[in-house]
Amino acid sequence: MLKRITISLSWIFWVLGMFCLSSGHAAEVVTYDFDDGTFQGWTSEPSFGGTLSVDGSGGNPGGFMVATDSVPLGLLLARAPGLFGDLSGLESIQWDEFVYDNGTRTEGGTFVWMIGNNGSVYHSSNALEVIGEWNTRSIRFDDPSAWTLVGTSSFEDVVQNAKGIYFAMDTSRQAEGGRESGIDNVVFTFADTQPPDAIRALIRKYYNDILDREPEPAGEEGWNEEILRIVFFDLDIKEGFIALARFFFNSDEYLGKNKSDEDYVTDLYQTFFSRAPDAAGFDFWVGLLNQGLSRNVILNFFVFSDEYQLFMADLLGSGVGKPEVNLVNDMYRGLLSRLPDTAGLNAWVAEMQDAMAAGEQAVRDLARQITLGFLQSEEYVLRDRSDEEFLEDLYNGILRRGAEKEEFDGWLNIMANGMTRPEVLEQFTLSLEFQLRVQAIVDAAATQ
Repeated sequence: MLKRITISLSWIFWVLGMFCLSSGHAAEVVTYDFDDGTFQGWTSEPSFGGTLSVDGSGGNPGGFMVATDSVPLGLLLARAPGLFGDLSGLESIQWDEFVYDNGTRTEGGTFVWMIGNNGSVYHSSNALEVIGEWNTRSIRFDDPSAWTLVGTSSFEDVVQNAKGIYFAMDTSRQAEGGRESGIDNVVFTFADTQPPDAIRALIRKYYNDILDREPEPAGEEGWNEEILRIVFFDLDIKEGFIALARFFFNSDEYLGKNKSDEDYVTDLYQTFFSRAPDAAGFDFWVGLLNQGLSRNVILNFFVFSDEYQLFMADLLGSGVGKPEVNLVNDMYRGLLSRLPDTAGLNAWVAEMQDAMAAGEQAVRDLARQITLGFLQSEEYVLRDRSDEEFLEDLYNGILRRGAEKEEFDGWLNIMANGMTRPEVLEQFTLSLEFQLRVQAIVDAAATQ
């Protein structure tokens, strides 16, 4: 959904075991131009009047997002995708805006609203230069005086605990068949928070360590954009590399190599720890594979290990993320075996944040509903997972760990004796491991 990402930065970065130095201004730019005729992840706030649509037939130029209404007064809140939580890295927003001329008003355009989790709002000016023509406007985040407060929170508190960034589009003009205002070419500029050169280097490392080759340019660029995309969702950057590794290790290209268990374990050590296996560890993991424990379960042990967490923290910095975002992402990774799409993640997280506002029981109920919803989704059903693969998915997404052979076989036997998949899922969600993650969401709600 992100139309363009450009990066330059200063960082000491690691390239396949070597250190290089790059210098320059640090920035990450995300642009939404709506030229494909879609919302590109934007959503409208249902509590306000008006209709949000995308006109793909022409704009500034190309497609643009337009607010339409049939009532005399109102604003329509268009929510930017993925922008919530700690937005300290956001430097500025620039956009093009068109307000339709109904012949009675001569001023007033779009506000940018930054809403805090406690309800306080900081908004920009809505002064517009010319009605009936495209205007380019901008707002910076390093100048609190440019914003107007509605509420009691400090600017810093709202920036660090944001519910979201919204464009409050005028829906009171009723011009040209109900059309009110449109926006296009929305550009978010971020201070660099991760070293993209190191990201690309690590992508190349995974290609070499797992697939034994250099990346094709389109593949490297695609994974780089995906990993940068999830950073804007307040997701731990490690999740991007875990998704990449799982995809590679289960790809036809890797499976076609027919690697032995010994080679597989060696690849895991090199990929995730960047070292050769120690003798004791090598024998232990190969022994578990020889006993029949699946490779994907062994992979879980590596990606959720302390050593991998420390390795990635040293390379790219530590990342934790918001607990409600993490839990939803766990379902995408564990059950759908992919990174979350923009619209899906936004929708699930919005539901969870509503539950957080409603109270502890609402959070716990929704957590169970989310897990069952993913299990019963068409996408998961179409994966046609065996019982063994289904359990692999639960250990990955629900427990975030590997499994001992006896434990894993115990669940297989329980299922063979008639326990259904929803019943097994329920037992996993009642586990201490999962409930601690749900409690983290409850605790986060209490501080908002």
